[in-house]
Amino acid sequence: MKIGKKTVGLLASGLLFAGVGVAQLAGAGSAAALPPGNCHKSWTNNSGTVFCQGADFRAIITCVQADGTPYTVYGPWVASGQESTARCNGTDWLNHVAYPSSSVSWEIDS
Repeated sequence: MKIGKKTVGLLASGLLFAGVGVAQLAGAGSAAALPPGNCHKSWTNNSGTVFCQGADFRAIITCVQADGTPYTVYGPWVASGQESTARCNGTDWLNHVAYPSSSVSWEIDS
């Protein structure tokens, strides 16, 4: 069977398109792993707890010392679907006890 230049060119272009398709599929897998958008937080007067799905994460809270000096406390890194809790030192409270939601956040491991 004789294969001419035109046939080889068509085969090559078909393989090129197939290769592009494979590259697009490979890229689609990583694009499908979207950052977690399903995080929830709760708090008490002196702690904050975060629950996220989709990636490893940790809770972050802002506490305030008796003299009014704020400081940050980090909860442990945990896997998706678990809870991370951070607690203020001793008798310190969250920075904004009236609006504690602003004192509790999270960090996603990238």
